[in-house]
Amino acid sequence: MELRHLEVFVEVARVGSFTKAAENLGLSQPTVSLHLQSLEKELGVRLLDRDGRRIALTPAGKVFFPYAREIVELKGKAVLALKKFLGSVEGTFRIGASTVPGEYILPRILPAFIKEYPKTRFSIEVMDSEAINVAVAEGTYEMGLVGAKREDERLQYTPFCKDRVVIVAPPSGDFPSKIDLREIPEIPLVFRERGSGTRRAFERAIESKGVDPSSLNVVAEVGSTTAVKEAVRNGLGCGVVSEISVRKEVEMGMFRLLKVEELQIEREFFVVVRRNRTLSPAIELFINFIVKQKEGKACEN
Repeated sequence: MELRHLEVFVEVARVGSFTKAAENLGLSQPTVSLHLQSLEKELGVRLLDRDGRRIALTPAGKVFFPYAREIVELKGKAVLALKKFLGSVEGTFRIGASTVPGEYILPRILPAFIKEYPKTRFSIEVMDSEAINVAVAEGTYEMGLVGAKREDERLQYTPFCKDRVVIVAPPSGDFPSKIDLREIPEIPLVFRERGSGTRRAFERAIESKGVDPSSLNVVAEVGSTTAVKEAVRNGLGCGVVSEISVRKEVEMGMFRLLKVEELQIEREFFVVVRRNRTLSPAIELFINFIVKQKEGKACEN
């Protein structure tokens, strides 16, 4: 039984697509199909059902998959151990990250990691926290970095960075520097979309203080932190954002913080993985690197 056949089978089963598996493995789609046909012929059983674009494991495939994955992962661990011994860890890390970790935290972590392992590269897809959580639960990514947990028993979270959620206003205008908690519904607010961890943290915090989130004057919902900041900069309203994302602009006088009495919103960012899943050696190495960073360092300027 050829190891390459197992690697192809595991990747197709993981992503549920011949096209995506071929792309991830750097092979052509016909080559992927040929590898799978050879494996099924050798085993004498069909492992995958192909119904148009939909790929699913057969009952035999479900039995075989965990063993094949374990073999592939063991091979990866052996290779990584040897590369670490020789001082050469390499490869591309595919990671899902929510907006703040993807745009503001990872860029502060990666230089140190790449300096230690210069032959590594990163492919990072940025979406909201809910989308990343779902993608990790479904196996699209081995790991993700998120700002909000999901009630899903398949997922396991490890905190690695602390932050605050703040309201920012234009440097000049009609907005006061401090308001009472009960005045929040009077302020025009620009929010991230509903899957955003920043928005979820803010809504939960004010709700715990007796303010109904549905009473807020939400003038716009946008798909990124950058869009929130641009809206505030152009006078649309005040923005609810991560403090990490606006720290430099506040220091430069481009925004000012609108303080709300009796409201301090602290949050954490998490590494999320699928519970009880054996991680590939490279991803496990990167997670350990993140978690072992000095507490809060990744959140500093």
